[in-house]
Amino acid sequence: MKLLFVIISKEDVDQVISGLNKEGFRATKIASSGGFLKKKNVTLMIGVQEDQMKAVIDIVKGICHERQTVEVNMPIFFPNGMNEASFSGYPETVEVGGAIIFAVDVSHYEKI
Repeated sequence: MKLLFVIISKEDVDQVISGLNKEGFRATKIASSGGFLKKKNVTLMIGVQEDQMKAVIDIVKGICHERQTVEVNMPIFFPNGMNEASFSGYPETVEVGGAIIFAVDVSHYEKI
């Protein structure tokens, strides 16, 4: 058995869970954040048999795609007048979306 940790964009989570459920897979959703610009994302935990792993990955691949968006990073000003972080304040095109999948071996599984 494998435990898949699937990290996806918050915008894609409803479609991914719907796609997984339609094929009989269940997932536990955990809110998370990280990466560039500290965007909110979601980590799904999905327990599957090893021969089902490809089906789950194909569902995620079919929904989660990297895409470009325009972001504006505003400078942060502190009361003492020092600008701690250096941000341009100009719009930048950045890549968002996609997915990261970790597969971990499960030595014991028990449903109670």
